[in-house]
Amino acid sequence: MHPLLHPLFIKYIEYFNGERDYFECHEVLEEYWKEVDPGNKDHPLVAWIQLATGLYHWRRNNFSGAKRMLEKSHLKMFRQQGSEFFAGIDLEHLLSDISRSLKAVEKREAFIPFKLQLSTSFFGDGVDTAILDEKFREAESKSLIHKHMRRDRSHILQERQANLEARKRDRS
Repeated sequence: MHPLLHPLFIKYIEYFNGERDYFECHEVLEEYWKEVDPGNKDHPLVAWIQLATGLYHWRRNNFSGAKRMLEKSHLKMFRQQGSEFFAGIDLEHLLSDISRSLKAVEKREAFIPFKLQLSTSFFGDGVDTAILDEKFREAESKSLIHKHMRRDRSHILQERQANLEARKRDRS
């Protein structure tokens, strides 16, 4: 199976183009990245994660976070253009959309979403055709804008604490 036809990447596309739920884009692709190459921050999947994170920050008017993430995403995508993790995507169009977004973020302009331009011949039946053709939903839900505030982070905090304690034991 081609890496972009993985069910988690397909979910990313559906969240990105269909619901504009960039928080969930980040979540599903982070899970995929951890399956493929955990810890490698130069992996192309990280560029996709940073793209979603940048748009999430921009929507919330966190302009500095948006700028930082979009710049990193753009640079990684530009440097890794030949990667199979960009097949079936109009990468030139995407890089242009990210550049336009960066200019808007630098001017502190209101959030402007864009869609991933996908090759229907590449993605075929793997992506709901409604997601490929659908116009963005107009309603901006506050639940999407502040989604990170509602998630249960207890397992993350427990893992961090366990790692901290392990490092302390290793130093002793």
